[in-house]
Amino acid sequence: MNFGTLSLPVNSSAITGPLTALAVGSANVGSAQGMAVQTELGSLVNTLCTGTLPCTNQSRVIPVTVGACAAALGNANVLID
Repeated sequence: MNFGTLSLPVNSSAITGPLTALAVGSANVGSAQGMAVQTELGSLVNTLCTGTLPCTNQSRVIPVTVGACAAALGNANVLID
């Protein structure tokens, strides 16, 4: 992924879509569970990209992406354990 061209939250689906597929499985992305995960991840990205730290450059987009990954995949790990 070219983070230099990614401006969040406008393009947040470029992050939330693949993370949702990893968290719930590709076959479940369109399910109620998958949609809920994608909505929550989108909300997280929107929250992290508002205020005095907008996601308009790599130095902000990358940490927000890492945070979204940790939220999605970290929660999946907890569910498995």
